[in-house]
Amino acid sequence: MLPDPAPPLTCYEQQLLVGELTDDRMEAEQAYLRHCPPPKSLIVSSIGGESRVGVYFGRLIRDNNITLIIRGICGSSCAQFMFLPARTVVLERSSLVLFHNTSNSILSAFLTAEPGAKLDWPRLRASAKVERDAYAEWGIDRRWLYAPLARLEPVCFYTGEDRRSPPSPLPAPYYKSRYIGWIPDRSAFPDKDIAGTWPTAKEIPIIVHERQLPEAYVEWILTSGGLDGSGVVNARSCGEPR
Repeated sequence: MLPDPAPPLTCYEQQLLVGELTDDRMEAEQAYLRHCPPPKSLIVSSIGGESRVGVYFGRLIRDNNITLIIRGICGSSCAQFMFLPARTVVLERSSLVLFHNTSNSILSAFLTAEPGAKLDWPRLRASAKVERDAYAEWGIDRRWLYAPLARLEPVCFYTGEDRRSPPSPLPAPYYKSRYIGWIPDRSAFPDKDIAGTWPTAKEIPIIVHERQLPEAYVEWILTSGGLDGSGVVNARSCGEPR
């Protein structure tokens, strides 16, 4: 007797993406889209992940005019490569869009601070190219690739065990900075259709408490300004005398 056929895949007009942006999540979405049309809206709650995965979802959002709904936090690669290309964004109550760094800003800093570091340079350069190509495709100002790291006021740069997925056998690039993330002013996005409330500096401690984020976020998040300055950082090795 032949086994019963698998039930048909259910397609949804709204999807939910929670957690780190990994290759597994990208591959799962690719498998879904082989059988279903793109959703009309995407709810995201993510601290970030791999640039190439953020770019994949950003391209999906941009090409299909998907509404991006932010629930809680959209950080790092989610902010850089999903929020920025989205035409329509909805911020649910007490949500944050938190910018951090990019492969381009890290590459630029390490070429100055640690040019001889034993890094997976091909991987870093490949990731940086994916980011630049995506911004060129979307018509996004490339200063967004560099300004966030400069806003964090990095102190120094160093290498350590690779904690990415998948990890490289070579060390990964890290840095010490005054701030952990940057939330630009709402005015930094004049051409974007954003519904909901963009948080002010006074509201962030309340949001941190409601979302049960680490208390350090209150002290280490910088909230001010827009896309100004060159994005140049004072890049130096943590091994240098201070």
